[in-house]
Amino acid sequence: NKRDIGKKYTVLELITQMINNLDDSAANILIDLVGGTQNINYTMKELGLPSTEVNHRLVRADSVKAGAKNYTSSED
Repeated sequence: NKRDIGKKYTVLELITQMINNLDDSAANILIDLVGGTQNINYTMKELGLPSTEVNHRLVRADSVKAGAKNYTSSED
């Protein structure tokens, strides 16, 4: 939405947009906010969630074409 350009959002607003509206832009902002996919993957392993991997930001056609996928499991 063009009127949202430059708008500042709280983390809670971003999480709400990501979950309730399947907003990939909000998810990518949150990925960047926590330091990227490597930090997320490190944290998931530290939390004992070995089947969860975030290997690329969302809606990246080049990553998907290269075979990169994000994973999780019902156990995690």
